[in-house]
Amino acid sequence: MTNSSTSLQSKLSLNVYVTPMRPMVGTPPQGPGDEPIWSPMSSTLIYGEHDAILVDTLVTFDQVDALADWVKSFTGEIGENPTVPDGTTETFVELEGHRIDLIDIGQGDTEHTTIMHIPSIAAIVAADVVYNQVHMMTGETDEQSRQKWMDNLDRIAAMNPQIIVAGHKRVGTSDGPENIAESKKYLADFSRVVKENETVEAIVQAMLTLHPNRDNPRVVWHSARQAVAKRT
Repeated sequence: MTNSSTSLQSKLSLNVYVTPMRPMVGTPPQGPGDEPIWSPMSSTLIYGEHDAILVDTLVTFDQVDALADWVKSFTGEIGENPTVPDGTTETFVELEGHRIDLIDIGQGDTEHTTIMHIPSIAAIVAADVVYNQVHMMTGETDEQSRQKWMDNLDRIAAMNPQIIVAGHKRVGTSDGPENIAESKKYLADFSRVVKENETVEAIVQAMLTLHPNRDNPRVVWHSARQAVAKRT
């Protein structure tokens, strides 16, 4: 979203919008907590005095309409001709004189993930590599790819961010760097639990015992089903 440009470097700010969990169409529940629910999702607005970048624009019409209203509450307006998303091979963009690195980090909850690093405010928009108080979707991974995911979490931690925006985060949670280590522990726990338990139900019970307070246990059920299916 671009309203005008400036040759002077102004301080950047970052704000995060989270759309809450919502029901979705899916297979019938296999047990408690397996009701079809879509996890909460975040959108991040990075902005300076004149220009802004919106990262992740949600899915449904009503979510996008609510997001647009939220953006206007920070910027006062959305320009008549905002720059729309397009593919790029660039490794960085600039916003009011500040470099924002586009890092093709690879494995997160899917194989190909891009994160954004804003060094001037020590912030990383971490997509679905880091989770924040939401159960982590491991259904597209195996033990080897989860290790790559954990290695990528180490890469993120090495950048020493003070702000870390997770792609899936509980409404109202802070965007602190502690979510990096917590995400890594969750993945390590999942790999160990899958080794130690044979059935979907046993995997789910073990993970919910270890991580009882995260949003959306449906994700645990889905991930456990996929883990068991990969054994056959």
